Amino acid sequence: MKNIAKTLLINTLIVTLGLSSFSLNALADQNYKVALEKTTGQNNFVVTDRDDLQKIIVKVINIDIGADKDPKNLMIKALGTVSNHSNLYLKNIKIKLRVIDKSKKLIEEIPLEDIDKLDPGQEKPFSVQKYVLTSVSPYDIRSDAHVETMDGASLYQVAQWFVQGKSGNLKYWDIPFDERYLQNGSWLRKSAINMLLTIDKYDKNYDKSIGMLNELNYTESLVALAANDYKGAFNHLTAMNPQKIYGDRAEKLIEIYRSRVLYEKAKPLIAKKKYINVIGLLRSIPPGTEYYDMAQTDLKNIYFYFHHRSLWANLPDMSIGSDDQKAVLKLMETKPELVLKNSPSKNLVTWIFPDYSRFNFDEEGKLLNYKVYPLY
Repeated sequence: MKNIAKTLLINTLIVTLGLSSFSLNALADQNYKVALEKTTGQNNFVVTDRDDLQKIIVKVINIDIGADKDPKNLMIKALGTVSNHSNLYLKNIKIKLRVIDKSKKLIEEIPLEDIDKLDPGQEKPFSVQKYVLTSVSPYDIRSDAHVETMDGASLYQVAQWFVQGKSGNLKYWDIPFDERYLQNGSWLRKSAINMLLTIDKYDKNYDKSIGMLNELNYTESLVALAANDYKGAFNHLTAMNPQKIYGDRAEKLIEIYRSRVLYEKAKPLIAKKKYINVIGLLRSIPPGTEYYDMAQTDLKNIYFYFHHRSLWANLPDMSIGSDDQKAVLKLMETKPELVLKNSPSKNLVTWIFPDYSRFNFDEEGKLLNYKVYPLY
């Protein structure tokens, strides 16, 4: 059964993707190559812009001012923090402290020692002390600080480096990775996926990241299918955005997967002749797959079985029946699709509705029990 199911799924994939024959691993490698061709930036950093700089918050927390023997020679001691609220990995951050008067007129700019690196969401302290010559009263001195320059690598860029296997860039930016897996395309793609998932919708690379996520998840779904890992393939397919690249293919493959799962659940019930339980599963299988055709054949056999054993009853009249039956009809707002009698005992009547809800009555119409079957 498992081999048959796999064969059906692979054959359907070939038809769906419009390919006469192919290797799933080869197609995965092809997608991997396409992803490489679409990447830009060959350097180990990207140019930051004004929006990026605005997300690097520099704060002066405390400033002490002490006078030397010369009252115009003031010792400036400042403490502060720099916080990275961007989606950039930062290096070589150059910050300048501005010493200003109360009208914000510049007295002197003091360059701070470079901050070597700052990861997304990270905060680091800084301190500076320097003598400043000024005639401004110590009581009128203020300060602020700002980033002058920095090197930055976006999360999107780092994800591209994982796909490309650019270990030199990853090392330069201190991105954790295991060198043992640099030749493992699947590991590199999954690492890129994890990186892309951290990009929020306000990031300028968000739309591009969604497209790249689709490419990587689609490739990984093919790799999983090649390994007979249907659950893994399904997880990658359902993570894709249907409006982006490969989204339409993903939707088709998801339908195939769901059809297969539903049909595999139905098969043992059919073997045990638990036909009432299996009707809902078989009718849930969507059209357009080989599983749908198989399900329709099974349904015809089940309906023939009911007719042959005289278990089929006429649909109830809404105006007659017991109080329980009228209550059920009112609740469901429709007539049952099937009414079975004498099953599984001679004194039992079963109503099955289009949404697969099932109600059992005794011969006098008293409700005995009921159950609602979900679609999936």
